Amino acid sequence: MENFDRQKRAFFVKTGLSVRPVMRLHKYVGNLRKGTESWRNVSEHCLVEVARVDVLAAVLRLSGGIRGKLRIAAALHDVGKREEVAAFRAANETENSAWEACTEASRQSAEIMKRAGFSDDVIALASIAGDHNSFAATLALAEQDVLTDEETARLIMSYVDDMSAGSTWATPAVPLPDGSLQNTVDRRLEAGEKDPRYARMNEEAREHFAGRTMYAMQRETAHAVEQRLAALLSEKTGEMIDPKRLPEWIDLRIRERIAAEQV
Repeated sequence: MENFDRQKRAFFVKTGLSVRPVMRLHKYVGNLRKGTESWRNVSEHCLVEVARVDVLAAVLRLSGGIRGKLRIAAALHDVGKREEVAAFRAANETENSAWEACTEASRQSAEIMKRAGFSDDVIALASIAGDHNSFAATLALAEQDVLTDEETARLIMSYVDDMSAGSTWATPAVPLPDGSLQNTVDRRLEAGEKDPRYARMNEEAREHFAGRTMYAMQRETAHAVEQRLAALLSEKTGEMIDPKRLPEWIDLRIRERIAAEQV
């Protein structure tokens, strides 16, 4: 276990170096500051997502250019997290719309990326992660008959963010009394749904999703993408992948990469 921990540190140091321009931006906006005001956990979370998107892109044999953009987008996606949290806090303390506040925070985050010199296609890919305005389009994309590499990358970015809680490993899917499985995606979205900070946003979404809450729409989208990605992976690998166990499958591939590190 001690050796694996050293290998894990080496693996994520290399991962950070591979997206060095983005990590410089994380430092610039204050995410790597030490002390009580540290947001380092945001940067660590982004690096975990880099590893996860890269596993999927590699197995699905996306083009090198798309794979590289996906890695950069994953590293970028929460660079404006401080603004998002501040926007939610301000909306909850006033009568302002939480939906509009979050939309504006996303716009500001995209502007930070733009000023830092990242391309429009990378910014669009990064902005998909957890974007309430993208759920319907992502759901439609998951049900599309044929996907380009760019469209597959959009599904990967969306799904990896939905399954990623902090920088922790995905936990195993467990059976429920009705016979279904509850996985990491279910648990993450359930926790968000119970968080009072997102209660107003969740309800305001009914105006945009034909009466459905934000988390109901996000859950449907996440599982549709999950099923599509599992089918694509099964086709590429010849391995039958249970969609509900996809988070575990992804992290097992990362563990294998870590175990191959020479330290």
